[in-house]
Amino acid sequence: AAIVAEAEPDDVAMLDGNTIEVAWPQTRECVTKMRKRVGTVRYRPKQQRNQFENVYLIEFERRPGTSRTAKGPRLRKTRWEKLRGRTYVVLRSAVLPKPARTRYSPEEIEAVRVRLESGETQASIGRGIGRMEGAINRQAKRFLPGYAPLSTGDG
Repeated sequence: AAIVAEAEPDDVAMLDGNTIEVAWPQTRECVTKMRKRVGTVRYRPKQQRNQFENVYLIEFERRPGTSRTAKGPRLRKTRWEKLRGRTYVVLRSAVLPKPARTRYSPEEIEAVRVRLESGETQASIGRGIGRMEGAINRQAKRFLPGYAPLSTGDG
């Protein structure tokens, strides 16, 4: 009997190593508050997990005022579909800044398209892939879903 292994998904959003701030609404007794947490994203396709899709491990920093017995970061496994449903902003990137006029790789173009679809701000995407904050807006035509050329030499 042949064992068929599922193909591991790629980090299409290029979030590995980025420090992000995640926000989500929490409703208690008819009062809605926006909860915010800061954490570092790790892309771990080979990690042990119950669900195949959970390829991101986010190390959330502990909030001030938590009990003294709680030590270290909170580790949460998640997937892109769940993360893109939240509001998040990249605070720091693990990608080194690129010089001006550096061509976009096909992986960067795909990552920008995926992250724009999820509603992430252009400044946050620019920081996340090592570009200037306004770089995404200046090249907006290239990231439209119907824009065919993935080559990096087009103007």
